[in-house]
Amino acid sequence: MSEETTRSAAWSRLDNLPTVGMNYLYTWYRAAVMEHERVVDQTRGRADRQVDAYQFVHALRQVHRSACMIRDALDGYARHEAGRAVADFEAAVPDAKNARDVLDHFDAYAQGMGNLSHPGTRTNQRTPTEQAAREFDAFYETQGPNHYIVHLGRLSVDVTAGRHAADTMVDRVLDVLGLTTSTDEGASLEFDLDNPLPMTSIFLTCLWSPLSPEVSDVLTQLVTPEVVDDRGDFSEAAQSVEGYAPVTHVERPRPDVAYVALVPDTGRVRQATRRVPIMVSWWLTLQRRTDLEPHWRAFAVSRHPIEPDDMPWPDD
Repeated sequence: MSEETTRSAAWSRLDNLPTVGMNYLYTWYRAAVMEHERVVDQTRGRADRQVDAYQFVHALRQVHRSACMIRDALDGYARHEAGRAVADFEAAVPDAKNARDVLDHFDAYAQGMGNLSHPGTRTNQRTPTEQAAREFDAFYETQGPNHYIVHLGRLSVDVTAGRHAADTMVDRVLDVLGLTTSTDEGASLEFDLDNPLPMTSIFLTCLWSPLSPEVSDVLTQLVTPEVVDDRGDFSEAAQSVEGYAPVTHVERPRPDVAYVALVPDTGRVRQATRRVPIMVSWWLTLQRRTDLEPHWRAFAVSRHPIEPDDMPWPDD
């Protein structure tokens, strides 16, 4: 069993439910963002946009459920603040939960047997009617860019309003968990090759660039020689962290080693106010090598920061 597997096995999910919920929150939020972009794209056909509108409603409800999971796993002030974020989302998109129920159980509603058509009545005591079978029929409202509303009978979900509500809730919940929106957002990092954070940005930019001899040459100047000798190919690392972004915080276990957490990219720069949970992050380990120019070099992209004693050094 590898060290990575051993560490993961020793990590208790039940003792870290906020972290587990954060993983789902990131995943479903990304799904909601992707579906929103497809729905409001007026170059796409009507039928395709309707399909994506259904998927958006489903993803939006899952974002909500993920935030509820995190709220319920917290205590004290953190639970209170996460609860406020969830409550404000529910007020902004009041039909999100029931709309997802209608879409998820479309067969029951089409047969006049859905829960909302028979509130408080057990399934085996319900009698289908034509009125109930038509009560939650779907139709769509489109009146220009970014305006798309899914109607399911008396229920409605404004896709763009739902996206904005999800944006706000996710930001607030992540803030509770120690990943705040950075006050440096939009500001450029000072270009300093002896600073590990700008070097991280340069390394990731090259890592995600289309592979070419020129890009490969630049990458070899940004990593330790041992990485080039042992691996040579950066494609696996690029695929692992696709869709991730660095937080604007560097951990320094000692002056010549730096760790930068990479978290799922929500479109906003984030500042970590505490150690980022392993389950939702990759780590870029950097090494300061005075025998090389520039001094800071990428050593590894991994699920866990690499301990300094496990890294090769020029004097070893």
